[in-house]
Amino acid sequence: MAPDAPTIEVTAGDGKVSYKLTDPSGASDITGYKILYRTGSAAFVEKEVSAKTGDINSLTNGSEYEFKAQAKNEMGYGKESAVVKATPKTA
Repeated sequence: MAPDAPTIEVTAGDGKVSYKLTDPSGASDITGYKILYRTGSAAFVEKEVSAKTGDINSLTNGSEYEFKAQAKNEMGYGKESAVVKATPKTA
């Protein structure tokens, strides 16, 4: 069975957003994550990551972005997290 949704927290920076992922409760054998992000009504961009913390770079300051995440195990990607928002800004 694919995992339940992880929790994602985001913090805006200068041209980037830092993320922190928390595994779904009861999840073991998580092998990776996918972060999906977009601005406006654009299609979501997918970024596969292995670390629970990191940065999404090359974002436009002053534009609000939406972020959500999925966890992966040997069965594939699971449910998507709730959407969170952040707006990068000049330091």
